[in-house]
Amino acid sequence: MQLTTIVFLVTALVLTGPRVESEELLSALSGEQLLVRCYQTRPGEMRADLTKYNMCVSYLLGVVDFHNVLVKSNMLEVPYFCTARDTASKQLHQAFLNYISDRSELLEMPAIGLVVASFMNKWPCP
Repeated sequence: MQLTTIVFLVTALVLTGPRVESEELLSALSGEQLLVRCYQTRPGEMRADLTKYNMCVSYLLGVVDFHNVLVKSNMLEVPYFCTARDTASKQLHQAFLNYISDRSELLEMPAIGLVVASFMNKWPCP
């Protein structure tokens, strides 16, 4: 399956959820918005922003958790990625940064699709 198709399918899954009746428009976080929160924010780095790092890592962990729920509830026939139980949050962070660094043309796409694609690239299933 091509990357664009995967990103589209994951995005469609998220965006077709229940509708919120409100005057405010809700929008998905873009890849660029997530990258701003993730880029150069590792603890211990100069000018590290712990708040941004925590937001980034929370988002990445949320994607992993949501994926695991879908897999365990048989809503996905085949998992998109296979992280080990002991995968550290800093590994998720680095996988996303490494993946997106060579694909800046995808930054306008929803972040969730890019995160899933980055995890698929780093941790393919056997």
